[in-house]
Amino acid sequence: MEVVQAPSRSLAADVLSRWVGSLGAALASGDAAGAAGLFAADGYWRDILALGWSYRTFAGRAEIEGALRNTAAAARPRDFRLAPDRMPPRTVRRGGRDVIEGFVDFVTSAGKGTAFVRLLDEQTPAAWMVLTTLQELHGHEESVGARRPSWSTPTTSPATTGSTSVARRRPTLTMTQRCSSWVAGRPAWRSPHGWAGSA
Repeated sequence: MEVVQAPSRSLAADVLSRWVGSLGAALASGDAAGAAGLFAADGYWRDILALGWSYRTFAGRAEIEGALRNTAAAARPRDFRLAPDRMPPRTVRRGGRDVIEGFVDFVTSAGKGTAFVRLLDEQTPAAWMVLTTLQELHGHEESVGARRPSWSTPTTSPATTGSTSVARRRPTLTMTQRCSSWVAGRPAWRSPHGWAGSA
């Protein structure tokens, strides 16, 4: 892989951003043929759960158009934009061809998705490869960043509230109880009816 000099990165971002805008506009208007026309003749689209609940690869414009006709209306892919928290678009050489590659975020009716796009760096850039994946479901977002629980107060901790199955099963022993039970040679445990010991 040969990476082209850094000054071309802003140009790569502009080219990819325009292509993504065209794809988003075609999908928003239900123009499957127009979206498929943004691909190279030998291009392909690999989808993992984003357009349909399956793992499929569509090769060539005709297959891509057919797939979009069958899935885009229900999946409603929209809000395509360059991914701000990923590697910025760049120009590289892959398989003997100059390409522009980068990551794209989008939304579907089911959740949030990410795409990796590789465009042929030609007069009219066309997609050589697109990989779309569903990253998270609406209403079941990953608990990261601002959504991550802090457990800053004891009353909100699963360990103290017993809100997890592990916390419910774990005996609540003081250090004295733990030491005395092991010294006596029989570990104590808490049954639903109170404290008990093993013989």
